[in-house]
Amino acid sequence: MRVELLEAGAREAWDRFVASSSRFGLLQSWAWGEFQERRGLEVARVAVTREGAIVAGAQVLLGPTSTGRAGLAYISNGPLVDRRDDDLTRALFAAVHEVAHHHRASATLIEPPLTDTAEAREWLGALGFGPARPDDAQRFTVAVDLARDRGSIERSMHRSVRRAIRRAERSGVRVVEGDEADLPTLYVLLKRSAERSRSTIRPFEYYRDQWEVLGRSADLSFLVALRDGRAVAARIAAAFGSGAALLQLASRAEARGAGALLARDQLLWAHDRGCVRFDMRRARDRADEILRWGEPAPHAARGQLRRARRLLRRSGARQIRYVAAHTFAYTSSMRRLLECVDPAPGTADRLASLSDRLDPRI
Repeated sequence: MRVELLEAGAREAWDRFVASSSRFGLLQSWAWGEFQERRGLEVARVAVTREGAIVAGAQVLLGPTSTGRAGLAYISNGPLVDRRDDDLTRALFAAVHEVAHHHRASATLIEPPLTDTAEAREWLGALGFGPARPDDAQRFTVAVDLARDRGSIERSMHRSVRRAIRRAERSGVRVVEGDEADLPTLYVLLKRSAERSRSTIRPFEYYRDQWEVLGRSADLSFLVALRDGRAVAARIAAAFGSGAALLQLASRAEARGAGALLARDQLLWAHDRGCVRFDMRRARDRADEILRWGEPAPHAARGQLRRARRLLRRSGARQIRYVAAHTFAYTSSMRRLLECVDPAPGTADRLASLSDRLDPRI
């Protein structure tokens, strides 16, 4: 067994491992790390190999702080390890802690892709991790089973949704594939959606960079619904490994069924690419909230989970509750702080500074 930090030449092997180890491993993919690097973060990819093959790993995101330490080391949708293998688990987490120490992080925060069970919580506790917050809405998603034929997927949608789709098609709504030239249109729709839901969005460059970088490794679907030549709704989804998930969703108030039409088409798109599951709740990039100083972070629109559940009633969809985010603090004060504070823009920097004053680390 060997532990190493991967270099660029291991990209293909890493993505193969991630695709085989997670239902939807995009947030641990090499391209996702490149996307975060473009946005100013540091990325370390820790891998444990046996006989030359990667058998466990974690992509660690690290951000600079005004105090000169990384604040938090953050692992989104990871680490990826068989928790039944104690030796493998110990080797991987020892390497993660070594990376965190090298970057002078005050704590490591992980969001493991584990369903919320007593066994999962006990496993994390035995490794020294404690829950970061008592409640986290991002622990929930609605997943659609795609391991069936196309007709079954369509027929299982609620009759009101099927009516909305037919109504949209009869009214002349046309679905076209978008590309980079359509990103400004998506951004306009995102702003309209944010105004209605009183939520926030990121700068245009975020969506442009996401499209450019993820498109190299992930299979992206960018669909735009047009009514009388005018864009009324748009969706971007990504397929990686055996899973797919929604990345971006936006519409005008007058969309009237166009969103349901796009949702159906992307479910079928993912099915045709061999995916067995589609997460209907938007995959949220929390790196801004956790690692960046003063970076505005979008707030999820209220009712998103409820709308996804309504859209997919009796469709084979099920609500999944993941285990809470957990932290391993390297000072006692940092652990107490993380148990009380929900990470927000600038939190990592402030907590690192406060932790230094309360409990200076040698």
